[in-house]
Amino acid sequence: MSGNPPVGPKLHAADGAPAPPGLAGDLTRAGEMPPEAIAHLWQALGPVLADGGSESTERTLDVFSSAYRVDQGELATALKACRFLIDGAARLDVPPEKLAEDIDALAPDAHQLKTVLLAGYEDAKPELRRAIVTNALADHGKLLLGARYRLDIVDSSDRGARIGMPVVMLTLHYREGNEERRITLQALPDTVGQLHEICARVLR
Repeated sequence: MSGNPPVGPKLHAADGAPAPPGLAGDLTRAGEMPPEAIAHLWQALGPVLADGGSESTERTLDVFSSAYRVDQGELATALKACRFLIDGAARLDVPPEKLAEDIDALAPDAHQLKTVLLAGYEDAKPELRRAIVTNALADHGKLLLGARYRLDIVDSSDRGARIGMPVVMLTLHYREGNEERRITLQALPDTVGQLHEICARVLR
């Protein structure tokens, strides 16, 4: 008699690999939470998918646990199981009907949980896939995140008087690895015009 543990069902959200040990049990227990907690699960799952274990997310989970009378340990286990499925499905662009098959294979009686997860999946997937691209780009260099500007007028300096030339103070926010940084550059109107032309071409 073999002592090997049973192999879990193959999952679309895991690219055809078997489910990790314990996932089926964790998802089944997630489906046994109070119905009101399941109905509002995305209030907790959304922040967990977005930023993991930040202080803000931890506060959200505390409030959720108290409001819907869910043990914090049980909630953490449920969210971990749901996150595995939703993250994996989004990463592989799994269609909702295939994700539904995964949930049925793992927790066939968790009907409300399946309905709630599928209802939020389509809305969450674009943002999750955008985060995948953002992280992939940041892994290999500086990634521009945003820009702010201020318009000044150069009136005079030790190089001349009554200049009256507009100059843009352009602050670029970027990510390098896991750090967010910024750099402020000065640009004259003709340079800003070049940037405008480039943006217009890219956004056609």
